[in-house]
Amino acid sequence: MGLARTTVAIGLLSATAFTLTGGKIMPPNVLDCCLRLDRGHPGQLVWPSSSSYAGLGQRWSEAAQLGPSCIFQPISVDDVSTALRTFMIGDCAFAVKSGGGAPNAGDNDIDNGITVDLGALNDVTVASNGQVVQTGSATIYYQILKALDHTDIKIPGACCNWVATSGLALTGGISMFSSRAGFVADSMVNFEVVLGTGEIINANGTHNSDLFVALKGGGSNFGLVTRFDFAALPKSPIWGGQIVYPFEATNAVLEALSGFVEANAKDPASGMRLEISMNSTTRDAKITSYVWNTMGLQAPLALLPFTRIQPQLASNLYRSSLLDWISHSSPEQSAHPVRRSMFATVTVIKSRRVVKAIHDWTKSLFDRYSHLSDVKWLWSFDPLPRFYLQNHGQNAMGLNNTRDDLIVILLSPTWLSAAYDELIHTALESWVSGINRIAQSTDLSHPFLHMGYAAPFQDPLLAMGRVV
Repeated sequence: MGLARTTVAIGLLSATAFTLTGGKIMPPNVLDCCLRLDRGHPGQLVWPSSSSYAGLGQRWSEAAQLGPSCIFQPISVDDVSTALRTFMIGDCAFAVKSGGGAPNAGDNDIDNGITVDLGALNDVTVASNGQVVQTGSATIYYQILKALDHTDIKIPGACCNWVATSGLALTGGISMFSSRAGFVADSMVNFEVVLGTGEIINANGTHNSDLFVALKGGGSNFGLVTRFDFAALPKSPIWGGQIVYPFEATNAVLEALSGFVEANAKDPASGMRLEISMNSTTRDAKITSYVWNTMGLQAPLALLPFTRIQPQLASNLYRSSLLDWISHSSPEQSAHPVRRSMFATVTVIKSRRVVKAIHDWTKSLFDRYSHLSDVKWLWSFDPLPRFYLQNHGQNAMGLNNTRDDLIVILLSPTWLSAAYDELIHTALESWVSGINRIAQSTDLSHPFLHMGYAAPFQDPLLAMGRVV
């Protein structure tokens, strides 16, 4: 009789699990972890059979979307702790999603495992002293600026207002305020972290200080950060916007880029980012310079070379609040999948000749793959002048003793068809190899790889070791 009841119970459990999983086959230990979380946190576990499963699975890059066995949605740090303990006991593979902006498969999703969606951890709190801003892992920059709009403080963040705190701060983070405040990670004063054992700790300058440094640019490899505490900056207006040039202006714009890196030390409130795009279908090619002054100074000397270049296809420069400026410069306030994408990056020592050679190599590689329909290549240049790398505290990136002005280059193609995935992957490998040859031949290569820009075949942590 006991055996019969046990057999019936197992049969009912199997039938229930089959219904919840929508018939999806999953490892038994993963199924057990999902069931444990579902029982302990009703309403916070999403199964493949749920109507909300597909929506929660969306990512900015469709290439990053995988098929988790279930999705867990913690609403507190204690929930995260419980989840990690469950995973440790059950030996369950998992992935973590904050904003969903990372483009590569495996960055924030998983097959045959559990995705922890931190979307509910999106609070913004100003400490009682008014000098520290606390944000959840999934809080996007637009939410932060909106919450701080009635105050006289701000914090550094991404130019894309839908980028979440976690993906920006843990990978270092280049922002409009980098010349004045260093990387976004350099503004951190404390991390609330859940370790792999489920223990909840704080990492800062006095407690767990080694972990504190490691998290500033070292990624999510050392623990799951649930809260970020930023040192606030005084609020000020911002001036700037976008200038769009025809492709024929390439030489003049690249010359302005090199000149700006040299001039930035005298005007740390000014900043810029250069983007060049080409579309294989429309054959459209253009150059966009994003320029700004974070003290609100209009047309500062350091940026005049960009504003004076002619002809211009469009120019939208104005003075406003940071919230208004970010909203207009990057109107999307949430990450949503539109195309497939992949990133790759290199860093070089600033040189006019090398920058031009990199541009020419990138364009020639695009031409080689231009027969692929509806592929857009976007490559960008982020200056990292040595004066701000040296002056903003210790982090994991190993750039504090850099003696050279650097430029980080990002290639971020987007495309529609999954059939192109391997071809684009091969193209990115060729791009990195080609730039490394160019830089090494002139002794202007640099080992630093920005973690937020790295390709699946690149190893930023190994590169950091070489920098140090």
